[in-house]
Amino acid sequence: MLWEAWHLPINYWASGVTAGELSLSVFASAWLSSILVGSLVAYRVLMVWAYECTGSLLEAILMHVSLAASTFVLTPPLGGVPYCIVGFAYAAALWVIVAAIALAQGGHLSRGAARRRAAGE
Repeated sequence: MLWEAWHLPINYWASGVTAGELSLSVFASAWLSSILVGSLVAYRVLMVWAYECTGSLLEAILMHVSLAASTFVLTPPLGGVPYCIVGFAYAAALWVIVAAIALAQGGHLSRGAARRRAAGE
């Protein structure tokens, strides 16, 4: 909730383009579901998976930095509904990547779960 309290006003008011013609309640709902629940949860799953596979905190930090930098550089200057559509498409793409990795690892993202399954536990 604190993350939302900090980022929502910036996304809604600081750039008059982002919310476009959408009201605060519609924009907040779409933003929360596409960004917070959609893409950020999927990206955090990927970050934890990468950390668990490599044991490298630096890799997780660089993943976070690359997400922040690419968001500023690559996000098109859209507003309103198109902005929300891009957010949902990005979230869907991340969840497809998470699912592909999980399927490639026998339905698990955790090395520990794969080891336990292989040991018959």
